[in-house]
Amino acid sequence: KATEDDIVVTNTIEDPENRFLEQAKDSVVAARKLLEEKYGLEPSQHFQFKFAIDSTGARFSGDSLGVAFAIGAIALVSRLADMRQTIDIPRQVSFSSALTRDGELKSISLQGLKLKIERAFYSPLTDLVVPQEQLPDARSCLEQLQANYPSRKLSLIGAGTLDDVVSDRRLTHQTQLSLPGFL
Repeated sequence: KATEDDIVVTNTIEDPENRFLEQAKDSVVAARKLLEEKYGLEPSQHFQFKFAIDSTGARFSGDSLGVAFAIGAIALVSRLADMRQTIDIPRQVSFSSALTRDGELKSISLQGLKLKIERAFYSPLTDLVVPQEQLPDARSCLEQLQANYPSRKLSLIGAGTLDDVVSDRRLTHQTQLSLPGFL
């Protein structure tokens, strides 16, 4: 029986010194901590997380996928573990933030933030989560894009913690089994 979570990232990592893989590990630690404290996940349950991003030929770097890794892990564990609640992520929501092991959202580079907002703006997404501390910069970038395309609507949502993200019903859908159904 496994004594710890197994974390695998299948995408090409640009530089072995890069934070990409470490961010995936930190995100799983933060997700596990939240699931144990808020949803009663048993610490003895361990999982294998395989992160793969559909990205034909792209290389990844940095830690801006921290919240996305954690939310994905939470959604998976809520389905696999013996939990009363399941947590799903709407397809039209995206996340762009570094994440600490304690579940704090941290800023990413301004260049990276602008790129994420631009990609979200020109996609079917309706909501993009960014670190609360970067919300003013994010809004400024979005306003520039909307000047050229005023009918395109994208909501920017600032968050300070992973718990803020999971608790926001615009960002996750939670279903609770009835007590008889759970037992």
